[in-house]
Amino acid sequence: MILRATFFLPFFLLLFTSLSHAIPSTNTAPKLNLTAQEHNWLKQHPVINLGIDRTFPPYEWLDKDNNYQGFSADFIRLIEQRLNIKFNIIKNKDTWNDVLDAAKKNELDMLSCLVKTPERAQYLNFTPPYISSSAVIITEQGNTHISTLQRLAGKQVAVSKGHYVQELLIRYHPQISLVLAKNIPEALQLVATGRADAFVGDVMAASYAIKNANLLNLSLAGQTSFQSQFSLGTSKQHPELYGIMQKALASITEQERASIYDHWNNLKVTQGINYETVVQYSLVMLALFILFAYWIYRLKRSEQARKNSEAKLHAVLDNAPVGIWLSDKDSSYVFVNDTFCKSVGIAENDFINCTNLHSLMGDEMASSCLASDQACLAQDTPYVSQETLPFVDNKEHTLEITKTKFRDADGKTVGIIGVSMDITERQQADLKLQQSEAHFRFVAESAQALIWMANTDKLCFWFNKVWLDFTGRTMEQEYGNGWVEGVHPDDLQRCFGYYIEHFDRHKPFSMEYRLKRHDGEYRWISDNGMPRFDANNQFEGYIGSCFDITEHKEMEASLQLSATVYEHTSEAMMLTDANNRILAVNPAFTTITGYTATEAIGQQPKLLQSGRQDAQFYQEMWQILKTTGTWQGEVWNRHKDGHHFAEQMTINTIFSDAGEVKQRVTLFSDITEKKKANELIWQQANFDVLTHLPNRHMFHDRLEQELIKSHRENQTLALLFIDLDRFKEVNDTLGHEIGDLLLIQAAQRITSCVRESDTVARLGGDEFTVILPEIRDGAHIEHIANAIIDTLAQPFPLNEQQAYISASIGITLYPDDGDTLTQLLKNADQAMYRAKNLGRNRSSYFTPAMQEAAQKHLQILNDLRSALSEQQLQLYYQPIVDLATGEIHKAEALIRWMHPTRGMISPADFIPIAEDSGLIIEIGNWVFKEAARQAKQWIDLHDQTIQISINKSPVQFHAANDQSVWLAYLQELGLSGKNIVIEITEGLLMETSEHIIEQLLQYRDAGIQVSIDDFGTGYSSLSYLNKFDIDYLKIDQSFTRNLAPNSNDLALSEAIIVMAQKLGLKVIAEGIETEEQRQLLLEAGCDFGQGYLFSKPVPADEFIKLLNQK
Repeated sequence: MILRATFFLPFFLLLFTSLSHAIPSTNTAPKLNLTAQEHNWLKQHPVINLGIDRTFPPYEWLDKDNNYQGFSADFIRLIEQRLNIKFNIIKNKDTWNDVLDAAKKNELDMLSCLVKTPERAQYLNFTPPYISSSAVIITEQGNTHISTLQRLAGKQVAVSKGHYVQELLIRYHPQISLVLAKNIPEALQLVATGRADAFVGDVMAASYAIKNANLLNLSLAGQTSFQSQFSLGTSKQHPELYGIMQKALASITEQERASIYDHWNNLKVTQGINYETVVQYSLVMLALFILFAYWIYRLKRSEQARKNSEAKLHAVLDNAPVGIWLSDKDSSYVFVNDTFCKSVGIAENDFINCTNLHSLMGDEMASSCLASDQACLAQDTPYVSQETLPFVDNKEHTLEITKTKFRDADGKTVGIIGVSMDITERQQADLKLQQSEAHFRFVAESAQALIWMANTDKLCFWFNKVWLDFTGRTMEQEYGNGWVEGVHPDDLQRCFGYYIEHFDRHKPFSMEYRLKRHDGEYRWISDNGMPRFDANNQFEGYIGSCFDITEHKEMEASLQLSATVYEHTSEAMMLTDANNRILAVNPAFTTITGYTATEAIGQQPKLLQSGRQDAQFYQEMWQILKTTGTWQGEVWNRHKDGHHFAEQMTINTIFSDAGEVKQRVTLFSDITEKKKANELIWQQANFDVLTHLPNRHMFHDRLEQELIKSHRENQTLALLFIDLDRFKEVNDTLGHEIGDLLLIQAAQRITSCVRESDTVARLGGDEFTVILPEIRDGAHIEHIANAIIDTLAQPFPLNEQQAYISASIGITLYPDDGDTLTQLLKNADQAMYRAKNLGRNRSSYFTPAMQEAAQKHLQILNDLRSALSEQQLQLYYQPIVDLATGEIHKAEALIRWMHPTRGMISPADFIPIAEDSGLIIEIGNWVFKEAARQAKQWIDLHDQTIQISINKSPVQFHAANDQSVWLAYLQELGLSGKNIVIEITEGLLMETSEHIIEQLLQYRDAGIQVSIDDFGTGYSSLSYLNKFDIDYLKIDQSFTRNLAPNSNDLALSEAIIVMAQKLGLKVIAEGIETEEQRQLLLEAGCDFGQGYLFSKPVPADEFIKLLNQK
């Protein structure tokens, strides 16, 4: 049957119904009996994210003003009112497929209008349906013979991506080639423009799209079994929402639903009918109406004409291929065509004269007939049903019966027109097709092979479960050419080209390629394709089966590799029989031994013996071979030209099934050069390259051995640690080549002072050690130590130059000072530094006091590492007083360490350790930031302008990684650089490093002033005071402590003050403890004073009290 697209809408609007059987309907809205848990959920979720299809009219869509419209929109608004909640309509998803993806990712709480499918049920809960429709087949007018899904096999069918028909077609009709469109209008455009053979989708949505786009060349071709049962879908993350929505839908009354339907289609909502029947019989009805109208017209003209017309009409109806009858409103037959009468074996007169249908048809059939008549009269649309009747052939036939009201000229219903079509053969054909498909699926899914099917357009439309499990992808992902995404990039062009070539020729093919498995590994696949033909030998596409042949390919590769290795490896291979006769050799054998295969085969391996191994060696080898079947070791053999070479040899035995020796495989390589290289490597690994003395590694080994021996023989051992004094000066002044010569001569001089049983080693740089075992007299140690000091103090002639150095030696004894290598090395190192501190060019023995000091040093270092993070460090502030006015506008920040167990630790104890270890950088950063923060706080909270002096170590200056951080921190605080003074030592100014000068200039540019601490105690230089932009000099407390009238300290202090004033510098005197000292300094012109006379260093909270008092 063909129906013009322009006629779709009136018929389709009749089909759209509510599911009154699924959602109970009453005239009064039932009370929403929500549980306490559901009430609580709604309170926690006052806004619910709702996913919609923005292009799915009349169900739901966004109009030109972006407003949510349609049947579902009205239902959603009713639910909002019922529950007093708010739905957040998600409008930014371009396609329905995007909405589904968001739902899968749990980005949405609920979807408003969708059909339940197995895949969607995995992530959504579905309410009972609240709207019902169905899916149809739509084609161009010339293709309406494609009226069933079975006839769409191999065709290009357009569907809206993500809509339920896509999943159902893939699942139940994989032979159909799907063309995925963004939405329904686009899918219909594909059909209207010939880019697709048909469209399958919802009837109501399609009718709206056809009308809006004026697609007049489209026709309704057929019906599908897919029903559009639209429900609300809620996220499985919210089971409470599922229960709430069920109750909300049930609360919507019949009148409310009717109002919604009337609003959108102006039709009374009635029970839905089978629209395919409408399509199939609408034209029949129309033809009948025309015939009857024509008949009546002819009656008016002529009675004879009426009789002729009636005879013609009767003939037409009797010869129609379907059963046709006319009955009055009381179900009394007026006319029954010959087709129906012959089929059921009942004469037309029996129908017309029948007064009791039960006696004519039987109780069951009569009751069904009368009930369907009443149903037809009760509605304005055709009533369709299926009935099973016995025909005259004694077989049960299935009839599809359509009954329609028959009206007179005034439009009054006067009877019923019935049309029946025998669909038995169609049902049987469908059943056979389903059975055939089921059988194929069972076989395909049960097979171990990966099976695929392709249509005539070369597009794969179906893959079995084994394939999908292998790739870890879905049918939708593999559909069409999606499967090629899993083919290895290196195989893709070859594989796809081979596939297309054979496809076009309709010939079987077999190819191998790599396919990605679900775990990401590429596996080798053997793919065998066969063309498919129908009963009329028409090409239908291909079916293929694939097998994983990775292991086979690996075995092939392994065999090929073995052959390649045998021919090309640098390792010699020799195969011998049970009698030790050579059966085969590879090319490497000839390269290593000089014997060709012809010369070696048939000989015994003793052909290669060099004579370096005696008979016992070979007896032991054969004994191991007979016992274990394998032997491995080094052998010296003889080349054909007579020279000897070393081999690394492995012999393995091949046994027969009976356990007897069958063959032996010998592998060997020439390791002569390797042995030489190993000897060189050993020499370099254990001896110093420059002096040829044992290096640190060999020294450790020798000392360990000597300690074991000394322990075993109860003897004393002495360890000397020697450091060359002033070697760095020679190396830097005269160059590294001269320095190397000096080290060589020093090594020779030290070695000349010890016994042959003693060990002299160079640890690195200018450090040497001497191991003196078997010491029976302490005077022997003194003798050797003095001899070394004396010989190294002699001039070193170095390429027409002379250099002078000395040696500092630390001495420790085993077992008196320690019994481990680590302990003795540490002791000797400490003793050596003791010798340096005592003036160098001498030796010093280790004492327990050194160890105690070292342990204390280490403990302080370890504790200091955690002091910052555990907030053990504090800043104290000592005021700097204006001597003329007594006012306080400056202070020095002094660090204090409150140890949790040792109490207050003096800075004199831990600052040098912090400088040696580099921790002073981290500590210095903390001091700066804490002092700056405190200064800013005093300014903001107490309106007190204060300048804080912060000490910066030379180590910090050399690290040079803090000045930019400090300046940035001041900007962050909003604190001026004028509030900070950096205190440096005189020694720092003696360094002319551009690096240090640049830092001082950066401080000056930032407004930070610089003060020289403890002036007069170091290398004072007026030129440096003039060169650098210095603001303050601090007179060291060693001068202030002994100030008295006419004293030298007073004279020195006055000189410093006068000099500073001449240079434009301010002077700060440290250590003022008496009023007399303050008065003398003030009279001398000193600007500021600092000391216990004014205040000791105090915490920040006490310092602010001093400010307020002053």
